[in-house]
Amino acid sequence: MRTTNETFSSLMIFCLFLLVTTTTAKAEDAGYPVRISSVENRQVTRSVSTYGVLAPKIEDLSFRIGGRIASFAATEGLTVEEGQVLAELEKRDAKDALNKTRVEYDQATRQFERLQKLAADRLIQAAQLDNAKDTLEKANIALQQAELELERSTLRAPAKGVILREYLQSRTTIAAGTPIYSFRDISGSWITQVELTDRNAFAFGPGTKAVARFAPYPGEEFEGELTKQAGVADENDGLYTVEVTIATHGRELRPGMVVEIDLTHQSEQPYTIVPLDSLVDLRGNKGVIYLLDEAGETVEERHVHIMTHTGDSVALVEAIKTGRSIVVRGQQNLRDHAHVDVL
Repeated sequence: MRTTNETFSSLMIFCLFLLVTTTTAKAEDAGYPVRISSVENRQVTRSVSTYGVLAPKIEDLSFRIGGRIASFAATEGLTVEEGQVLAELEKRDAKDALNKTRVEYDQATRQFERLQKLAADRLIQAAQLDNAKDTLEKANIALQQAELELERSTLRAPAKGVILREYLQSRTTIAAGTPIYSFRDISGSWITQVELTDRNAFAFGPGTKAVARFAPYPGEEFEGELTKQAGVADENDGLYTVEVTIATHGRELRPGMVVEIDLTHQSEQPYTIVPLDSLVDLRGNKGVIYLLDEAGETVEERHVHIMTHTGDSVALVEAIKTGRSIVVRGQQNLRDHAHVDVL
């Protein structure tokens, strides 16, 4: 009797095992129910809002080349117009270099024109004309550089402003970048400095467009541009200081006013865009997505890095083909190569 009961119990356990195994296998064969969407690729517009304190635009003016100062044409307290001459370097060497390169350019031009006529009559080889063309192009570059060097021998006011300080009074030899004057722009441009995280500092470089808002002018927006950026982060808070130049358009502003700054930048290249709901196992800027295979039966697990959020979607660092199907519902229980049923 005891043996019969033991045999019966063993048989029942075996049948139960077969039932569970068969049910599990059928469930796996049926696949996990999921909903899908499509991957997109497009340019990404990034934006950040921050606050700063308004200050007058003050900068040091300097020559972009070195040389000996020939003359000063401005003094402290002088109001100057845009383009007005403030100081000059000795120009004899620059003029001599310009004359020399101009003669060489004229010679190269005549030689090229002469060989063009000969080439038209097939009296010279094509290589000779090509060499003459190269010589002319090099002479043209040298001429333009010499003209630029001569122009850089004159220091001019970048805008209407006031000379706040003279750093030098003697006609001495200076290096490129040596401050000559401290200059305040009074043409209607102000500046503010704001702090950016490392990710935003790399996204928003000089030239980035900005919009500024001030409490005394509700609903009014002022155009701005990111003009300077610190090369290293502050050692205390790890943030990067950037300078935004703001055009006031004649509006009365005062130093110390709080300004709200919006920076906006559109990427030059397209990025992979996926729905925010497609991401699981989010950890910082990392996450996991599941892509449907071409047959629509199994999924591929993909670890990705988030570049930025764009509303209810995110832009990824990784490149994924446009139109690829991605799971947005039911992915919590998925694993790599799992079978799915698309609802």
